[in-house]
Amino acid sequence: GDFLDAVLKKSYKIPNLIDANGQPELEKIEGTEISWKNASANLCHREVKKTQKSKRGKNAGQKRVVTKLEPVASFFHFFDSIKLPGTEDAPEGDDDDDEPFDEELRDKIDNDVELAFALRNQIVPHAILWFTGEAVDSDDEDDDDFDPEDDEDD
Repeated sequence: GDFLDAVLKKSYKIPNLIDANGQPELEKIEGTEISWKNASANLCHREVKKTQKSKRGKNAGQKRVVTKLEPVASFFHFFDSIKLPGTEDAPEGDDDDDEPFDEELRDKIDNDVELAFALRNQIVPHAILWFTGEAVDSDDEDDDDFDPEDDEDD
């Protein structure tokens, strides 16, 4: 593999499955910080080399190459921890409970939880069917075909 970790984990601290709004009450979302073997193995970021030209000072006019890591779309971002507003892990300046959630953060949390529930309820329990391809929708209308939507009422 491209990383040193034997196991990647993601955990959700949910003291109440339903809050006043009918949603799960999240207290913490904690993931694994992946130990990539090297920068080129990192599937969450890519190295980008940029040339910068010094504009002033004693090095004016000289060029230097700066390497930056830019995020890329990757399944492995799922394992990132997410700092929730209004908790002790919240980023600095986020301790004001009266301030509404940042929409982008709310979407990130909603998408993360939705993916976690899908993995937990639809993928993992039927992993062998996904592995063998039996869980994939086919054009045949056989009643024997596995449909992950059928299990939602359990």
